[in-house]
Amino acid sequence: MKNAQNNPFRILCDTWLARIGSVHAWFWLGLWVMMGVVGLGDLLKGTTTDTTSQVMPFVCFGLAAAHVPLLKATRRTKRLIRDFRTYCPVLAQEPDKSVSQLADTLNRPMPEITSQLEEMCRRGYFNGYLDHQMQKLMFVAAQTSGPLHVVSCPGCGASNTISAAGVVCRYCGSPLKAE
Repeated sequence: MKNAQNNPFRILCDTWLARIGSVHAWFWLGLWVMMGVVGLGDLLKGTTTDTTSQVMPFVCFGLAAAHVPLLKATRRTKRLIRDFRTYCPVLAQEPDKSVSQLADTLNRPMPEITSQLEEMCRRGYFNGYLDHQMQKLMFVAAQTSGPLHVVSCPGCGASNTISAAGVVCRYCGSPLKAE
């Protein structure tokens, strides 16, 4: 599965969106639950007489439940970024490692590694794609011209050989500059 586009700042953007989304979801979830509990307490005490006040606690609980998918999505994104940061050093040392070797190294099930690598490539975290026939992560080669320099990627920490003109990291796509 090839990645649609490689965006070097996607990981940073996803990290902040997950943080903001999580805070947003927890705030509104807590607020709606609290309002629902107060309304339900009034309903059980019998202090509400009109229909709107009797229905409102259930509307509040429904609005609270609507924020649960956002919480799940932010957790999934945070977990994916955490795993990306785990995979990068392993793949940086041995970029030709197969998915089964990566699963053995990290002591994780192969289907989990496969689906995560596909999602990372789809989102543009890795500058490559997952080859299902070879069961390997295939990196897109960066073009070089002039003298070569070995630099450490600011995005994932992998060592890259680049030209003086500068290119992108072959693992995560972050921009690189020769020192």
